[in-house]
Amino acid sequence: MNCIDVHRKLATEPNSRDDAINAHLQTCSACTKFAESIEQLDRSIHDAANITVPDGLAERILLKQSFKQQRQLRTNRFKFYAVAASVLLLFGLSLNLHYLPWQKNALSLGDIAINHVTQEMYHLTKNNNIQLAKLNHVLQPFNIKLNKPIGSIIYAGACPIQNSRGVHIVLRTKNETATLLVMPDENITRRISLTKDGFKATIVPAKNGSIAIITSLDSKADLEQRIENSLNQAIDYI
Repeated sequence: MNCIDVHRKLATEPNSRDDAINAHLQTCSACTKFAESIEQLDRSIHDAANITVPDGLAERILLKQSFKQQRQLRTNRFKFYAVAASVLLLFGLSLNLHYLPWQKNALSLGDIAINHVTQEMYHLTKNNNIQLAKLNHVLQPFNIKLNKPIGSIIYAGACPIQNSRGVHIVLRTKNETATLLVMPDENITRRISLTKDGFKATIVPAKNGSIAIITSLDSKADLEQRIENSLNQAIDYI
């Protein structure tokens, strides 16, 4: 039984104390305080409804006033319940929205890789000539280095990928351009392939995380395989 169930039950039956409610109250101080306030309010209503009324005008006036107080107390109680229920509902909805599984995993890793490329298309037109030493300097914090070139590197930089940091590399080989995303915190057990938005992504398991190879659909069919072969021959884990 959760907090909302407990509040709803106590709001309609203030003296209800079944095993489920008692078990919840033993572990939830907020609901315990709520139960105590409900009991106190219910006792006040009960006391107001059971005033000993002597005969006479003054006593009838007091009785009438007590009935007015009783109605006011009940009105206040129902208002309190309505406000409390609304607050709890909003709180529950906010928790659910915050922790919904799709917040982190709404997109597949292939989607994330291709989206990363399409959002940073300007890297595909760079004309830098990054030497192997500089590339290894970028890779070093991620415990990776290359022992030989894998192509002409026109861009290399660390950047956020998904919820952690990785390395974004753009290379040209035989007049074709491809993107590599080194993703140390994205562990997979098998290859992942996805075609989307004019790109194809192949994600392969690595010793620490995974590496995505993203190419244009217009590229030669064997481009990804050639890059993967070059990577396998050149990559060292440190």
